Amino acid sequence: MTAPMLFGVCMTVHWLLVFKLKPCMVRKCVGLVFICIGAFALFKLSDYSEAQFTVLVALTSSGLALLFGRDRSRKAEGES
Repeated sequence: MTAPMLFGVCMTVHWLLVFKLKPCMVRKCVGLVFICIGAFALFKLSDYSEAQFTVLVALTSSGLALLFGRDRSRKAEGES
């Protein structure tokens, strides 16, 4: 699988997680796990291919979007 195809698959999974995962606590936990795995792998692996780098960047960005993104399960903006 080429890097652009792999990036497309990763972004499809990213979209499904960001827009379909509703419980706030689960979103935050999954986001934190993705960030930790992605950051650890980026710093631990010194010699990775283009495909591995694409997956790691997509994993880390998905984690950031899940952790810091707004809660999509709330209907109104002003609810707390």
